[in-house]
This record gives sequence, structure tokens and C-alpha cells, in this order.
Amino acid sequence: RDLEQAIFAESGGPLVAFLENVMGCRDVSAGPWLDDAAEDAGASRQQLQRSQYQLPLPDDVPEVAARLLGLGKLVSSSTFTRISRNAGHIILQQSSRTEGLLYSERMRVMNVHMLEADASGGVAWRTWTRILWTKALPWTHTFIGKIIDGRVKAETKANAPKLMMVLGEAATAVNASTSR
Repeated sequence: RDLEQAIFAESGGPLVAFLENVMGCRDVSAGPWLDDAAEDAGASRQQLQRSQYQLPLPDDVPEVAARLLGLGKLVSSSTFTRISRNAGHIILQQSSRTEGLLYSERMRVMNVHMLEADASGGVAWRTWTRILWTKALPWTHTFIGKIIDGRVKAETKANAPKLMMVLGEAATAVNASTSR
């Protein structure tokens, strides 16, 4: 319950804090959370939010290459986040895209985080990542897809624990403020 209160905070909550403080994003703008109420009474409650931000280019992109491609140090990006809650677990599903990078118009990055209470009183967490190609790459460039897939999965593996840490800190802060 504390995690839910933290996520839906008016200040943008821990998801905005993660983008700004961990990913180094600038100009983060998070829209309001919208209810995605299902007609079926047994369905999980879902809420949706769109965030827009400027994402820094990776450190390993040479400045000369970025200039040749007409890129600045930041790229426009957006994420649609869907949160559903049902039967003791929370599913955080994020679909992200960037603009202006090679083949970025053809792909979305889908991250799914599942959190559920475990027997010890803590939270069990699992993450899945997938690249969704909306248009196939030319067959001569399929190797680029494999490079992108490996890189995105490695970045998610490195950053997902940081997201969980930010979520945990936000939930702890809510718990501390409500127990006073």
C-alpha cells in the first residue's frame, strides 16, 4: 500500500525520480494517472501515465558520431506506464521509445516489473525486457537488431535494481510519514 501511495504522488513520485536521478534525464514531464477501469468486476485495477523526457546519449557514443548523425547530447523519449494491482501483486509495465536514433521509429522497449509480497514480509520482484519491433529491419541490418537487443537487456539488468531501490525508498518514506 505504501508503494502505491508513493507511485501516485503528485510530485511525479519515484518513477520521475528514477528518470532524473538515475538515468540523468532532463525536462521530465509526467502526465496525470488515468484510470483504465475494466468492465469485469474481477479484473485488476489499472492506471496509465505518459512521461516525456530528454534522455542522455550513452557515454560510449562518440561526440563526432553524434554530430555526424545530427544528434545533440539528449534525445527525445517517452514512456507509457501501466500499473495493475491484483491478488497481492503489482505489475508495472513500461513501453518506451526514443526519437532520432537509428531505427528508433521501428522499435519500442517493453519492461515488465512484477512485485509481490513474500512470506518473510519483504517484496519479491521479477523483471522482463523485450524489444518490440513495429517494422522489420532490412535483412542486411538484422545484426543491428541483435546488438540493440543485447544492449537494452544489459542496461535493464544494470538499472532495474536501481529502480527497485528508488521504489523501496519512496515506499519507506510514505510509511514513515503515515506512522507519525
